[in-house]
Amino acid sequence: MGKEEDLATAAAAAGVAKSAPPVVVSGMTLAGYSLNDWVLAATLMWIAVQMGWFIWSNIIKPRRQQGGAE
Repeated sequence: MGKEEDLATAAAAAGVAKSAPPVVVSGMTLAGYSLNDWVLAATLMWIAVQMGWFIWSNIIKPRRQQGGAE
């Protein structure tokens, strides 16, 4: 791929990422979910991401570094 194709791909990916939250909210609203429901789902997902990051950075990563130092 050339630089122009890479830039076009990056621009398209940025556009998709920017439009994803409103599309999800609209889709869930049309499917019959209320605002409270999708906020709850987003909060639960965010908590899961934070838990995963905590486990990775405080448990898994130190154990890998410890094992490589021996």
